[in-house]
Amino acid sequence: MSHTIKILYDEGRGGSIRHIARQLGLSRNPARHYLRQDTASIDASEHAAPSCDKALDAHRRYIGHLLPTYPNISAVTVKPKLPAKLPGFDVNNRTVRRWDRS
Repeated sequence: MSHTIKILYDEGRGGSIRHIARQLGLSRNPARHYLRQDTASIDASEHAAPSCDKALDAHRRYIGHLLPTYPNISAVTVKPKLPAKLPGFDVNNRTVRRWDRS
């Protein structure tokens, strides 16, 4: 995204900040923010984004087994099965729903 903004702006020879923001569906403030950064810091920040582990990733195989076995199973039905199979593990329904979509 930031490289795209820099290319479209082209150090003042390209489009205006307002035009770039409208074209990319941003407000002007993020466009200005990226234009103020130098390219080296942008590259470092984009590549240093940490990947976070999800609470249910460790149990992916078990949940992956449930979903094909019971195709109409909902997240509300999966959640009670988790503590039964995995003692001491408790998550809420929304966590299961979000994990199922990922």
